[in-house]
Amino acid sequence: MNLSKRTIPTGIAALVASLAALATPLSASSAEATATTQSTAEANFTQVDATGCVLTQTIILAVDEASRTGPSASSSSWLYLSIGRYDTCVGQFLFGASHSGPLPAGAFQVSAGSHTAELDASIDAVELVTGTPLSLELHLGWVGGEVVQRDHSHGNEWSEWGMNAYVSGDSFRTAIASGTVTGGADHFTAGQATRAFIGAIREGSVQVAAQSSPFAAQAELLSLAASTTVSGYDQETIGAFSRTVDASGCVDTTLGVAVYDRRFLVTHGSPIRAATLAVNFVRYDLCTNSYVSSLFVEVPLSEEEFSIDGLRTGRVHAVVPAVDYFLGPLTLSIDLEFTGTGPTYRSIATGTSRTVGEFGAGHSSSVGRSAIVTGLVTDGTASITGPFDGFMGADRSTGIVHP
Repeated sequence: MNLSKRTIPTGIAALVASLAALATPLSASSAEATATTQSTAEANFTQVDATGCVLTQTIILAVDEASRTGPSASSSSWLYLSIGRYDTCVGQFLFGASHSGPLPAGAFQVSAGSHTAELDASIDAVELVTGTPLSLELHLGWVGGEVVQRDHSHGNEWSEWGMNAYVSGDSFRTAIASGTVTGGADHFTAGQATRAFIGAIREGSVQVAAQSSPFAAQAELLSLAASTTVSGYDQETIGAFSRTVDASGCVDTTLGVAVYDRRFLVTHGSPIRAATLAVNFVRYDLCTNSYVSSLFVEVPLSEEEFSIDGLRTGRVHAVVPAVDYFLGPLTLSIDLEFTGTGPTYRSIATGTSRTVGEFGAGHSSSVGRSAIVTGLVTDGTASITGPFDGFMGADRSTGIVHP
């Protein structure tokens, strides 16, 4: 079968051009447009021998990519292959091989609309059990089903460096795949693949140098019919991270603390507020290669135990019970103060998706900045007073699902 190789569709080029209009007025040198199309085919084969013990699994992923940045265009194809053979009765790994690398031109072809695909290639690999060289022959074909699952998103991301306007979309079909993967007299596929897909991923973006452009407001998504399900949340976050090594040079201590204050929006009823404290506290002895302590705790917080004032200040003062994996039950005390500092980073994104019988749309925005953090965290056996890397953030997300 002779299939023409995929090129970048004019639709993506048009979308990229339309995104550029978001940044006007611009000089020609202040924006850079990029468009990429990937055609992919994947197949997973599983077979068991007559004894019922020896299991062979083969995974093939082939990708054909065409990209354009400004006036420059390029294209390439590559292959990922993994083969494993196991004796499940005795728990022994019998054979293994893997390959990841470029394919010759024309070895992988996908038809327009991702209806069919073909892969014909000869590759060299190394057998993992014996370390001997291995030559593999791949001759595979895919036939896609009628149902196409699509997803689409677009949006703008802003920072002090400028704006990145992007659009992306993908479409995938469940497929029937069959063919052979052989190494000498050994066959690693039999019959049809247990799972297979054909798809295409298209992306376009325009990066624009910093301009005085307003940050887009939250999209209005609540005006659809009564049958629409609406959900979303507003969230404020403060967090701190610390990693230190003691004076002996042996005990490495890692600490992460985060507070999430989230207000949920639902279709019916009042917004629901939930505040959560998450702490990860680990000490590891580098000299003996052994853990000293390790705990993770995630608990609700009351309004008296924390406060967040936008991106300006925040605090958390909480005493919570915890169980360390090595030390057992203990009491964790967190007393930290946050002060926002430095520039503010902003991003915004919108997207839509369609599946059979359902339409979804979403809009999200986020803003954040670094923070100076002072205070103390202790589990009764060790205390951390910094230095801390701190952050403060605010996120808003709204989504709808419409039958």
